[in-house]
Amino acid sequence: MLVSSITPVEVLSAIWRKARTIRDERVRARSHARLAALQAQWVVVSAVEDVIADALDVVARHGLRGADAIQLASARFTRNEALPFVTLDHDLRRAARAEGFPTLP
Repeated sequence: MLVSSITPVEVLSAIWRKARTIRDERVRARSHARLAALQAQWVVVSAVEDVIADALDVVARHGLRGADAIQLASARFTRNEALPFVTLDHDLRRAARAEGFPTLP
């Protein structure tokens, strides 16, 4: 699974935001365990300067938010259109499709 270098931060941020609303420590511990299992499968795209330069173009063409533009620019950097682009964000999904990526869900 190819991910942007900012993906771990975004996922952990989402988990912590959710964890603040969950009082059950076991649920929070399971969430962290799932994150660790996911991270073991990730190949991080870390060509920061190239990705950031491309993200500027992505923002101009698709009007995405900053982090979303970095995610799409990371996918563009790898140029592996055989892999699906996974996102729950409608605008990011639309932009990924416009760039030729199959998307999930």
